[in-house]
Amino acid sequence: MENRMSIDQSHLRRERRAAWSPSFATALLATCVLALSLLGSTGLEAADGETVVVGTECVPGKTFAFCLDRTGSMSVAGSMDLQRDLVIAALLDLEPTQSFILLSFGGFTSVYNQVPLSATPGNVLFAIQYVASLNPEGSDGMAAALNTSLNLLEGYPEPALVLVADNQPATPGASETLLNLQAWDLDAFTIHTVRLASVQSTPAIEFLQDLAALGNGSFVDLTTPPPGSSFVRGDANGDGVVNLADAIEILQIGFGLSTDPTCLPAHDVNADDSVEAIADAVTLLGTLFLTTFPPISEPYPDCGVDPVAPICPPPCEVQFCP
Repeated sequence: MENRMSIDQSHLRRERRAAWSPSFATALLATCVLALSLLGSTGLEAADGETVVVGTECVPGKTFAFCLDRTGSMSVAGSMDLQRDLVIAALLDLEPTQSFILLSFGGFTSVYNQVPLSATPGNVLFAIQYVASLNPEGSDGMAAALNTSLNLLEGYPEPALVLVADNQPATPGASETLLNLQAWDLDAFTIHTVRLASVQSTPAIEFLQDLAALGNGSFVDLTTPPPGSSFVRGDANGDGVVNLADAIEILQIGFGLSTDPTCLPAHDVNADDSVEAIADAVTLLGTLFLTTFPPISEPYPDCGVDPVAPICPPPCEVQFCP
């Protein structure tokens, strides 16, 4: 009788293992995906409509003014190309619920749009064409362009000024420009500055840092990589193991059935710089259960820093990584 019971229990364990085989787990999750899709949502987008990626930083705001440098010095060391790539990437990261203004300076201020435009695909496309059309010409005009930017932003929700420049203002000078800007209610704005990799001038770097500090914003230094948060891609629930539970967590978060994620980059399983519930869950399952499926991108399976562009918001509050 005892031997019979042992055989029966062993058989039962084998049946349970078979029931939870990878193919069964995949089929079960596929069923969950189908059921959840009927609820109407298709996933959690990384773009949150509250921030925009500017180089290596997630900059908060609803209304953005991009103040661009088209002075003659931007023809040196590929500065214009660096600026163009950065601004186009930022425009593409905006959501239609956000809006933008574009202007540039090079002897005089050129304004693309006087009133903020919502970041719809059509508006972004035409804005990209404007950015691509800028050529280095003229000199200075930065101080006037900064004042114009703040004037155009005034009164709009969560206004943020993003300045890209390869120098400091010549007229009226860096110190006086900063002093004059204090006439504005800077508590109503944030001002963010970008140091392109080509900018080596110490006075220019110091001006950009001082302006960002004055405007309670970010100084984006593209010459140094961001520190980043250490995490494991795919470990959506932060327990140190990448398994079926993480795929379920990604789906639950994506379809609004769970709380906000504490480490959004960990949900970006396919490393496309966005989080979409079904695509990322399928990638995770494919890596776990299909030998022919490409492996999850780094950082995986060990802790590391995200090698792709940042996802806003970037911090990983709950992960087993040190």
